[in-house]
Amino acid sequence: MTTRRSLITGLLLLATAATFAANPPSGTPGRTEQAGVWHEIGPFRPSAGKTAFSEAFAPEQGVDLDKPCGSMRWTARPEYADSKSHSLRATNNTAVYLYRTIRADSARTIDGYFGHDDGIVVWLNNQKVLSQERSGGLAGGTAAKLDLKEGENRLLLKIYNRGGRCGF
Repeated sequence: MTTRRSLITGLLLLATAATFAANPPSGTPGRTEQAGVWHEIGPFRPSAGKTAFSEAFAPEQGVDLDKPCGSMRWTARPEYADSKSHSLRATNNTAVYLYRTIRADSARTIDGYFGHDDGIVVWLNNQKVLSQERSGGLAGGTAAKLDLKEGENRLLLKIYNRGGRCGF
């Protein structure tokens, strides 16, 4: 588990991924968040005539790290260090899911910044906080308010790869 005081380090998700950074409100010394290990599952292929971005796959119904999704299982990725780039196993028109917990010592709203190529959907505690489909390289970012509750928070990312390389 990675521990950060007053900041959840930015995650740089490159090529069909997201950048995530969080800053608690100013004037709140001593607040901490603990970001758990990333877990990955996928790639998921859509039904005929659909895109992987628009199709809801099993992880969107709820995450159980011990339960398989068809023939796929969640894999812990402790090597996915924050602020480093990592390749994902995604081919054209597929989706890969990333999941981690964030433990907060108190409830607060933080800013999340997500850069993505191609599409991304972000859920925090089963609530969709960001959904954006687009093509092209990683450029700029999209901000989303993340309402952390005291205790464990569940962060789920869906990374949609329209084509080309994929990683974070």
